[in-house]
Amino acid sequence: MERVIEKFKEVSGIEKTIVDHLIGFAKAEPKFIDKLLSEKKTIGDCIDYITAQAKKEVVKGVARIEDERVFGWAVHYFDEEHLVDWEKTSARISSTVEPKQTTSQNTKAIHAKPNKNIHEGQISLFDELI
Repeated sequence: MERVIEKFKEVSGIEKTIVDHLIGFAKAEPKFIDKLLSEKKTIGDCIDYITAQAKKEVVKGVARIEDERVFGWAVHYFDEEHLVDWEKTSARISSTVEPKQTTSQNTKAIHAKPNKNIHEGQISLFDELI
């Protein structure tokens, strides 16, 4: 366990919270210690994996994710040798969507036609659109 603590001694913030959970999990599941010591896995990539998984949960710009689910993703990241549903670059892609450029081919002009059934003296709000 000392090697695990040594590997992650420099972490802080959210990474420390995740590492503390992973160390607690490793104490309960000693086979997991080797997974944490893998040179192929880093806490930075773990955070990227968690971010990518969280982005999949977004609905209308919002995602509500319980702590235990986030910790589960962290364990899954270290536990799986190959993560088929994730690539390191997928989490780093900006979540902002650029507005789609429109061309004259897929836009149509809308013109209001005057209503011939307007009574005399009634003002039409649409006359100014023509």
